[in-house]
Amino acid sequence: MASLVAVPSPARVGPQALTRSLGVWLFDGFAYDEGRALLTRPDGLALMPRPKTELVLMLLLRRAGSAVSRTELLDAVWPGSDVGDDNVTQCITELRRAFGERAGLLKTVQRCGYCLDAEVAWRPSG
Repeated sequence: MASLVAVPSPARVGPQALTRSLGVWLFDGFAYDEGRALLTRPDGLALMPRPKTELVLMLLLRRAGSAVSRTELLDAVWPGSDVGDDNVTQCITELRRAFGERAGLLKTVQRCGYCLDAEVAWRPSG
């Protein structure tokens, strides 16, 4: 069995940091397998988030415990695009729906953005 690796939270993450890794993120009973783009809930239900929602999740996992601004999300997930805040809102809503009873893990930080309020660990696949 592979060991868990603590994930440091960088001060700011750009689009280049959203490259896939061959590993699994673990948080509050959830498992997110980046290589397969599969989120498994504590009840065993496996979900495949839409591509942009998945990128938002990846960024929130890498910055768990820290606020991620809407601007950072827009810059990282929609680089160079002229999209609005509604796109971020839709992804956050989808993630909260996927989290089900644990939707409260995804906090709104007033006048800033969002924070995944969970201890996160990363385990290499294999």
